[in-house]
Amino acid sequence: EAMKAVDANPEGKQMLDDFRARQMDMQQKMMTGEMPDQEEMEKMEKLFQVISMNADIAKLFDAERRLAVVIQDVNKIVSESLGHLYQ
Repeated sequence: EAMKAVDANPEGKQMLDDFRARQMDMQQKMMTGEMPDQEEMEKMEKLFQVISMNADIAKLFDAERRLAVVIQDVNKIVSESLGHLYQ
């Protein structure tokens, strides 16, 4: 539902797509051992703050955060259950 609201707004969708592309680029660099400099990190933080002012994008980010917590909880439960098998 949150994603549909963002998709319905071309300007908001473009802002989110640009942010995601920059975020992915930064993550790929970090995976190769290239750490972003302080200026680049600050730019990403400011960009996140700006696009989060869009109510639909803020709702999407909140939904994604909640989903990440659920996935983390499920992983913990599964790991603990499997851990008992190997003890």
